[in-house]
Amino acid sequence: MNKISEIKTIDVFEQYEAAKDIINSFLTSYKNQNSWKIRLLDSYVVFCFIIFVVTFVYVILNGLYPMNAILASLICSLGSMILAGKNIQIFLFEIALVLEKLFIFESFNNSFLKISNKSHFEDR
Repeated sequence: MNKISEIKTIDVFEQYEAAKDIINSFLTSYKNQNSWKIRLLDSYVVFCFIIFVVTFVYVILNGLYPMNAILASLICSLGSMILAGKNIQIFLFEIALVLEKLFIFESFNNSFLKISNKSHFEDR
């Protein structure tokens, strides 16, 4: 009848070890699958996010005394994160286009050489 006694107790150490294994496997697969350029951009995004969080915590603890400086810090860090994220997307999109064009050219023996870049973007 007592549902609390039916619940299986979970060992905190087992949860810690499982989380540690998940994080380690994620980091090794991330390091093996991504180039150094993507990792550099990702680290820059993380740095901008840390600056944003530190500034936001400062605002919560101390208030908005130097309001112009705080707004500049928040907006610049957020804008840098967004622009760096867009650069990552553009970089991956360009790689996909190059690989797609190479595949088309190799598989059809240059039969699509007359396709311009403009029409290629319009077809998407």
